[in-house]
Amino acid sequence: MPKTDNDSSQQAPFESFVSLINDSLQQQTWDKLLLSKYRGKEQDLQRLTIRSINLRDETALSFVYSYKTRDITKNLNPADGVAEIKKLLSTVF
Repeated sequence: MPKTDNDSSQQAPFESFVSLINDSLQQQTWDKLLLSKYRGKEQDLQRLTIRSINLRDETALSFVYSYKTRDITKNLNPADGVAEIKKLLSTVF
């Protein structure tokens, strides 16, 4: 299916946002990203907080999935973390 002008105009802000994420990670200016209004299948997921952390002298992204009664933390390297953010933003947030 060919892309329409509408598809590319919607894609440009998304790619610009992802570029800002990559830039802030490289410049070590990342604070946190808070994603809410989850639209996926997990009913109790309320929000996702993503922070830059230092693990064993390496930068990582800490994903904290906040549910009604528990939190689940996953730490990813920056490249995998940005890929996960892109996937989440385009599917369930």
